Amino acid sequence: MARQTNRLNRRDAENAEREEKIKRMRRKESEDRANSLRSTMHDVISPLFSSLCILCALCASAIQSVSSPKRRQIRVRVPASSANLGPGFDHLGLALAQYTTITVTTGAAGAATVSGLDAHLLAGAPNLVESAMQRLAEEAHKRLPPHTLHVENGIPVARGMGGSAAAVVGGLLAANALLDEPFDRLSDDVDDPLLAIAAAIEGHADNVAAAIYGGIVAADGGIAFSLSDGSDLRAVLFVPDTTLHTAAARAALPPEVPHRDAVMNVGHVALLVAALIDREYDALSRFMRDRLHEPYRAALIPWLEPLIGASERAGAYGAYLSGAGPCVLALAAPSQAKKVAAAMRETATERGYAGKALVLAIDDTGATVTEG
Repeated sequence: MARQTNRLNRRDAENAEREEKIKRMRRKESEDRANSLRSTMHDVISPLFSSLCILCALCASAIQSVSSPKRRQIRVRVPASSANLGPGFDHLGLALAQYTTITVTTGAAGAATVSGLDAHLLAGAPNLVESAMQRLAEEAHKRLPPHTLHVENGIPVARGMGGSAAAVVGGLLAANALLDEPFDRLSDDVDDPLLAIAAAIEGHADNVAAAIYGGIVAADGGIAFSLSDGSDLRAVLFVPDTTLHTAAARAALPPEVPHRDAVMNVGHVALLVAALIDREYDALSRFMRDRLHEPYRAALIPWLEPLIGASERAGAYGAYLSGAGPCVLALAAPSQAKKVAAAMRETATERGYAGKALVLAIDDTGATVTEG
């Protein structure tokens, strides 16, 4: 009986030990599975978390890039210009070495500012630079970035020296640069889209072509041809204190002119162009005579004929009403320019016409664009 009891006790102990061993094995298996799961989760989640962090950083960088675009500054220098050269109404022009500088800075939008010559006359006037910039953006089917605009004006306002043409050309070239040159200035195409847009805005191509290309040019629409670089000429101008807006000067023109006057102008233009190309400057006086616009505008500009006569007597090759006026411009040899300027100044003073005489070189470069 005692042996049987001992066997039962040993069996119970063995069973208890076996059950404890099974429990320990199960606990270990559970811990191993948990450790394995944690390891697997770490292996899977850690790369995902790293990728997510990289993605977030890229998104933040992109957002910062969009919200804070790179600041750019475009500077355009545009020469003054003189149109017509007498009979070449709306088609002949030359560039003058006197400049307006337009600076466009991207980053934030702001009101345009103007400084320099005759800045008070431009205050409150239509912003031709900004209008031209928007026109180019429309033509290119693009949108301009936010920007500020400053004009350092160096061209007398409303005097017939191409101030509005300089504003238009400057705005077009600034926008073209900001938008990464949708219109190629170096294209070999005869028809220049930038000139075509400028001519469409201005209504004629003479001033804008001279402002874009420099030198002495013949132009129509988007096509221009260089006649001379003008390096052996000087422009002598009488710049009156009074202004004359183009609209008023054009209003003085008749709707029709006599046939004989039109015939004379056609002939004079052809011969004037030939003389400029061949540098036969002694012929300029004869072929700069006009019958389409100068006789009708002379009533608004009483100093026109006296100053043309005075300049030619002093040795100028020829003289004419610059654009719509009221400036009078004479072309002279460099050696004669000061003498011609003195004669124009003295004649104006004797007749009571207030103003000043300028001697300028012919700009042979045209508008320039720089960034930085």
